[in-house]
Parts: sequence; structure tokens; C-alpha cells
Amino acid sequence: MPLTSIFSNNQRNKSEAVFASLIKLSQVDGVISGDEQLVLDRMAKRLEILAATQKEIKENLDQFAIVPPVSYDERITYLYDLVKIVVSDGFVDDEEKTMLQKMAIKLGFNNENIVTKAIDFIAKDHDDLEEFIEDIKKSR
Repeated sequence: MPLTSIFSNNQRNKSEAVFASLIKLSQVDGVISGDEQLVLDRMAKRLEILAATQKEIKENLDQFAIVPPVSYDERITYLYDLVKIVVSDGFVDDEEKTMLQKMAIKLGFNNENIVTKAIDFIAKDHDDLEEFIEDIKKSR
């Protein structure tokens, strides 16, 4: 197998794992709201996940685990995506926050305040990823 195929398969697997995490988080309150679905649709497009693959991921969520990126900035970006899905419906319930905290720990964020800070940042209509990365780095 050519090295480029190995890389592209690895990247696709990472993208699918990220998408699965977003779906899990959006379903924690029992319903995927319209706003959450919009975020999922945008993320699927950004991650280059086709509709058939999205359906397969939704049907097999347990087969996907969080794979933390090596780069700290990439882990913050992953956290950003997770927080965006939680905040998208305008309400963050305790179950969503608890699941988000568990996912953040798997990404290497052990400071409980990081999740609260991340939610507050996004909830205040801050939508700039670069600002989010800088803000989270300050909390380290």
C-alpha cells in the first residue's frame, strides 16, 4: 500500500472519530436539535465526510473512540468543535457538560475550568478559532 494511502486512511479515520464524538455529544440530551444538526452538517463538510459515511458513523458510534491529536493546537481545535456542538442549541445541560468534561480529559485537558471557560467563550458569540486557541492557552 502506498504511503499516501496510509496517510489518507489515517486522516479519514481521525475525521470520522471527530465526527462521531460530535454526534455523541449532540445526542446526550436525547435529541439532536436543528441548530446542532446545522453544526454537524458544517463539520461533515469540513471533515469531508460523505452522507453515506455519516449514516454509517451514526449507526456505529460505539466503534469510534477519541483519538487525541499530538499537537496542542489541534487538541484545542477539537475541544472548540465539541463546545460548538454543545452550545449550538443555546442551552448546556448538566449531562452535556459532564460528557464534554470527560471528552476534554481524553484530549488531555485535566483542568476542570477549561471546559467552563471554553463554554463561556463560545456562548458569548465568540466564533474566532484563533482567539479561542489563545484564550485556552492562557488557562494552561
